[in-house]
Amino acid sequence: MIFPKNLKPVAAAVAAVVWAAAGHAGETVEVGNDVKLDWKLTGTYTAAQRMKSADPVLAKNAGANDGDNNFGKNAMTANRLSALWESRLYKGDSGFVLSASTFYDDVYHRSNDNDGKYGNPNKPPAFNEFTEQAKRYHGGYSRILDAYAYSSFRLGDESRATVRVGRHVVNWGESVFFPNMSMAQGPFDGTKTGIPGTETKDSVLPEDQISASIEMSPRWTLLGHAQFGFHPTIAPAPGSFLNTSDGIGPGGNCLSPWMVVPALGFNGCSFGARKGDIKPGKTGQWGVGTRFRVTDATEVGGYYLNYNDRTPLPEINVFTPGPIKGSALGSGSYQVRYFDNIKLLGGTVSTTFGEVSAYAEYTYREGAPVLVDAIIDPAKKTTIATPTRGNMS
Repeated sequence: MIFPKNLKPVAAAVAAVVWAAAGHAGETVEVGNDVKLDWKLTGTYTAAQRMKSADPVLAKNAGANDGDNNFGKNAMTANRLSALWESRLYKGDSGFVLSASTFYDDVYHRSNDNDGKYGNPNKPPAFNEFTEQAKRYHGGYSRILDAYAYSSFRLGDESRATVRVGRHVVNWGESVFFPNMSMAQGPFDGTKTGIPGTETKDSVLPEDQISASIEMSPRWTLLGHAQFGFHPTIAPAPGSFLNTSDGIGPGGNCLSPWMVVPALGFNGCSFGARKGDIKPGKTGQWGVGTRFRVTDATEVGGYYLNYNDRTPLPEINVFTPGPIKGSALGSGSYQVRYFDNIKLLGGTVSTTFGEVSAYAEYTYREGAPVLVDAIIDPAKKTTIATPTRGNMS
């Protein structure tokens, strides 16, 4: 699809958004014996196109250029049909929630525009084809989102409790974006970044857990959750549009371009082959919190979390020898690591001034992953960014 030449990039982006959502909420189904079913189906079509060629500065970045070089000027970056199903089967104050999503994007089931002008991509040949993982995570698949049971019941005369068990989202924070408390409580789908019309419900992902809230009074609420699952945040696959790392994400194999040297019998990563990921266990993740409504318009909250970080970070070992004796070709390696056992102390406040809403969130973390420059060659003062633990706020 080619947009008219006089159509500005912003207008094209807006057009992609306008084409997007069409939803249908079905009538409540009376199952019988006071059991009811509510459901909703939302369909979305998204079309997006690159308006300019890649900036040469970005196109030449050997560790982060595959996504740029795979899409030339006027190339479609999205041609996607997706659907989101939401349902709730309930009787009174108890029930079961099930939601699922599916999509198909034709762009990732075709060859791309990578002609090797700026060097080989960080993947095996054919270089103008997407990896199988990019085809899956960006080209289309189906998945279950929420799948949990819930019940709400009274505790005495004034208190009321709500308990949820299964795969669901818990988000106690006030942050509009996702790097604070919300990302400590569940995974995020980065493959949906830059896709107009994406539902928040399809990008902020649920986790296997039990959670509870107890309204001690009309103004005071206690919160708690314990997780029994660990699902990493899904980074954009290398080679996908807007991906910024050729080594991180589904299908990432190398930190540097793939090389084929028949004379040496070499066919692999020129530097930094990926080894096994370092993942934490599924237990030891929990949190408690409280919220208090100071006035009808103002609420404050305090929280403590013990969690495993879901963000993929590369631990690089530059001293891993290559397969060819006496040659640096193929040397180096890296592992994607997810840091565990992080402590978080957080506070929130939200209020309104007339028709204007205001909110704030503060977090302090112990043992959180931070990037520091590690010296790998003292003589040349060469450094490389390496994740380690630190305290941060």
